[in-house]
Amino acid sequence: MIDFKKQLTEALDKIATSGTFFSAGVNDFCFPKMSVKNLDEIAFPLNKIQIQALISVAHKAPFGKGSETILDTNVRNCWEIDASQIEFEGNNWNNLIDKTITKIKPDLGIKDKKTEAHLYKMLIYEEGDFFLPHKDSEKEKGMFGTLIIGLPSKHSGGELVLSFDGEEHSVSFAENCSNDTLPYVAFYADCQHEIKPTTSGYRVCLVYNLIDLQVENNIKLTSLLPEIDAIENLFQSQTERTDMPYVYLLGHQYTPTNFSLEQLKLKDRPVAEVLLKAAEKAGYYAKLALVTSYQAGSLEMDYDYGNRRSYYYDDDDDEIDVDSAEMGEIYEEYISINHWDSSSFPSIDVRSVEIEDLICNFEINDGDPIEKEAEGYTGNAGMEMMFWYHYGAVVFWKKENHLAILKGATIFTKLKWLQYYASRWDSITDFEKEMGKEIFQYNLAGSYNSRDEETESFDAIVDFLKVVNDADFINQESKNILINYFSNISTDKWMELLTRFSTVPFDDVVLDNAILKNSKNLNHLLTILNRLNQVQFSKLTEKVLEKLPNSLAGFNFLEHKGTILKSLLSNCIQIAQHKEKDTLWIESVAQSITQNLDRDFVNDYLIDTILVNNLKDTVLGNAILTIAKKHLENRVDNKPQIPANWSRAVPQKSSYSKVWAILNNFLQSPTEQLYDFKSLQANRSEMESAIRNVTIDLDLETIRKGSPHTLRLTKNTNAYKVELKKWEQDCVLLGKLE
Repeated sequence: MIDFKKQLTEALDKIATSGTFFSAGVNDFCFPKMSVKNLDEIAFPLNKIQIQALISVAHKAPFGKGSETILDTNVRNCWEIDASQIEFEGNNWNNLIDKTITKIKPDLGIKDKKTEAHLYKMLIYEEGDFFLPHKDSEKEKGMFGTLIIGLPSKHSGGELVLSFDGEEHSVSFAENCSNDTLPYVAFYADCQHEIKPTTSGYRVCLVYNLIDLQVENNIKLTSLLPEIDAIENLFQSQTERTDMPYVYLLGHQYTPTNFSLEQLKLKDRPVAEVLLKAAEKAGYYAKLALVTSYQAGSLEMDYDYGNRRSYYYDDDDDEIDVDSAEMGEIYEEYISINHWDSSSFPSIDVRSVEIEDLICNFEINDGDPIEKEAEGYTGNAGMEMMFWYHYGAVVFWKKENHLAILKGATIFTKLKWLQYYASRWDSITDFEKEMGKEIFQYNLAGSYNSRDEETESFDAIVDFLKVVNDADFINQESKNILINYFSNISTDKWMELLTRFSTVPFDDVVLDNAILKNSKNLNHLLTILNRLNQVQFSKLTEKVLEKLPNSLAGFNFLEHKGTILKSLLSNCIQIAQHKEKDTLWIESVAQSITQNLDRDFVNDYLIDTILVNNLKDTVLGNAILTIAKKHLENRVDNKPQIPANWSRAVPQKSSYSKVWAILNNFLQSPTEQLYDFKSLQANRSEMESAIRNVTIDLDLETIRKGSPHTLRLTKNTNAYKVELKKWEQDCVLLGKLE
């Protein structure tokens, strides 16, 4: 394993880099014909009067700190004007930008990429203005870097210092801007950079976001064939069987939004291409992923820039300058893979990775992370610093080890692999087809979070069975799986399976024990059969109709109230149309459904379902409606009566027995309506809790006079009013049925 890692790293190190992390140069002056909102057209070179006019419509530039935008002139001090306030007349300036992009692309290693520059801001640096070391955040989708164009304006200082991977370069616009030329610099967003203080004059520039339009890159892989062959041979030499994949770290960090093969930077792209192609040729699976190295530790803040300010944390100030903060003692760290490139095949569940399992040619966690946060004092906890290093990586593993790696995966990951195999059945190898069958037969059993049911699809089970196209395999190998995930497979997929294979294994034991006794499964089965019967009346429908009366007799419908119950009632009535001439069957099912009745079940389920779905003219629907109407008529005939006196029943509760003993005489009294309970707050609170935990005709009021205060209880007729309102609603509903 050690030799393999070393040989792989040495081989990949030989791949020539395709570019550098920045590009700088100078363009001849081109009159921009630029105007700014509320100002006249801008003349060049810029003079002090014009720049002061620009500052009058500008605002101080903030900076990004995590998800927040912060204004702090101790970190960044300059003026900015938004792109929406700037306009260019004609095509001269746009042509210059296109020319500049053409120049920078070879330097950045993106010669064949389709790239655009989107104007972001105009920045104005006065004498003394600066921007401390930082990295640019992604300001829009596809952004991978920044382009800065210097405008003609005399100044000194204001150097842009760029650093990456141990290299540092300083770019000054001062000389060229003073000579009325247009200097430019472009760099990748994950390069650390700073603007040194302007020592005189005004440094004025336009800032553009460099955007990757995600058009397919035309890099010729033929030039990498020797490297691909060499890595393939190295892969072929590996004989170790393992349930862990190999993880090769690329050289840059990325965010999930801007991570794909097309957006890899510099040498990362050819290295990834070589690994992916070599793995495919060698019989491996290989996939791009982000490997996250997380560190948490104590927060240390003692940053001084030019004696400008020392940073510290104040209990009265929630803001922490993350850029100046440093990580102290590390007390928690781990490495995980949580984001995968969405192209090609599904991912695998590799949550935790040990550092010794990584293959890389650099020290991880060295330098700045792409994401960091800090927290101040919280309770007994001290100040905390958190780093996230998101390294681009290629994860690869032998196909012969695939089943071992999937063994501990979630069922949803396994289903995605089944779907992958099913969708490519005619092009995958026989070995992969057999792996798919093994995943289906031996790896689909397992628990899953029911909350995922609505977002995760189990339809891959049917899609896989369809491409296998083997009735014996379905009957012998899929019975338990189809039953276990019966209600998770969509109606449409069950329709496809039942019309394709008439021998789907629904024997009596399965129907009696796994489906007909479960309200969710029964409802799903009836939904499927009602849809299926529109095409053909199946033997399965006949078998279910025979068993349905006994199945429903064992249901207590009052215990299944909810959306599924309305659907179940509707499905029962619809499928009963095939038994309308069987009077005994209809009566049996109607009695089973209506064996336990209460007002909610009758009004909100039986009557509502039949009326809303227009089922009152069906034989079973009419039979159920007749029983429901009789129950409704009995309630309408018994109008609630206002209580004859103020006597109220004492709740028979074992809890709060002391409270009910105190209130016993008051509640049973036919004449007393008020009761004042003057006692300590704890006793009053106990009485309030007791009353609020039961349904009882009492209003509560605290009289805040004297000490202790008084809890006043007033009897009311709320229960009567509630019942009267229900009775009135029943009368209206009965009127609709007449």
